[in-house]
Amino acid sequence: MDFPAGGGMEKGEKVLDILASHPNTAKFLCKKLVSFFTNDNPSEPLINRVVDTYESTNGEIKSLLTTLVELKEFWQEVKVRIKIKTPFEYVISSIRILETNVENPNNLYFKIKEMGQEMY
Repeated sequence: MDFPAGGGMEKGEKVLDILASHPNTAKFLCKKLVSFFTNDNPSEPLINRVVDTYESTNGEIKSLLTTLVELKEFWQEVKVRIKIKTPFEYVISSIRILETNVENPNNLYFKIKEMGQEMY
């Protein structure tokens, strides 16, 4: 496709529209998204379901994520514990990353409980 000189910002936006609507863009972005939330080698059917949503919603992120978490494949035991942390794991990894001292462990217990995980 040719673009005449002098198009300015409109030309750039046109190029972005062309790229965003290309089928390979949908496949690439959806594979990245699914990989981020499931595992490093997601199945093609899982990716393709999210691609279908990308194409029907023009790549609306909320719809893509909704489609992903509503798929039964997303919740399969093999995938769930690979990238999604339990509330306990989330809190502990946050403490480690922040290199903080825990003065009152009871606060952690109650925060983890608020996030939906009973301890012990």
